[in-house]
Amino acid sequence: MLKDLHAERYETSDKGFGRLFADVFKDRHRYNPSRKDFMRYDGKRWIDDIEGLSARASAKVLSDALVRYAVNVDTEGKYLKAVATLCNIRNRNNMLQASKDVYFFSNEQLDVNDYL
Repeated sequence: MLKDLHAERYETSDKGFGRLFADVFKDRHRYNPSRKDFMRYDGKRWIDDIEGLSARASAKVLSDALVRYAVNVDTEGKYLKAVATLCNIRNRNNMLQASKDVYFFSNEQLDVNDYL
C-alpha cells in the first residue's frame, strides 16, 4: 500500500503525514465536523468512532508500517528518522489533526447517503 502511494514523496511534516493518513484510510476513517469526531466505515455505512479510537489505532498501524517501509527505501536514513517520530503519540495526534480537513463530510451529507 505505501509503495503504491510512494509514501516517501509526501512531506515529512504534520501536514504531509496528515495527507498520507487521509489518503491511506479515506475509505475507512473520515472526520465529521458536525460531530467533532472521526467516523469509521464498518463495511456497510459510516458509524461514530467514539473518541477517534479506531482512527488512533490505525495511526499506530501506519506508523509501524512507515518504519518498516523506510528501512527498505531509505539508504541514507533520513526518511527513517523522519517517520520514526510517529512512534510518539504527540506526533500521531498531530498527524490525525492534520488529516481532518482532507476528506471530511457533514451530517447533512450522511443524511442524503449513509453509504457515502
